[in-house]
Amino acid sequence: MPIDRKQVRPVLRGKKLVQSTGEGNTQPLPIDAGWKIGVTPPGFEKIMAVKRVLPGTSMPVNHIVFSDGLAAASVFIEPASNKTTPGLSHQGAMHVYTRKVADYQVKVLGEVPSATVMQIGDSVSFKK
Repeated sequence: MPIDRKQVRPVLRGKKLVQSTGEGNTQPLPIDAGWKIGVTPPGFEKIMAVKRVLPGTSMPVNHIVFSDGLAAASVFIEPASNKTTPGLSHQGAMHVYTRKVADYQVKVLGEVPSATVMQIGDSVSFKK
């Protein structure tokens, strides 16, 4: 079956991508001391750990990224709210795992298997 060229045409052609660091602080800060990720899947290494304000929010979040060189998983740690709903969800290949640790929401997401986001999320702890 021949492939229609419209199906493989880039959708971002001619569009400009802009990375936003959010309002206020333009330089990322080190993550809050005490947060530990106990277990990462084989081959995954921490490639980034910063505290920053995400676009559309006012509170800074701790953001840690793990990668095996092909896939990546992000960990977001922020104060929990009444809207925090623990559990696992997905949209297409993107899996999201949320849990509460003390008064914080830990959210792990990535285009990785559900077991991977759960393994990382369940190993997040806070040690003073």
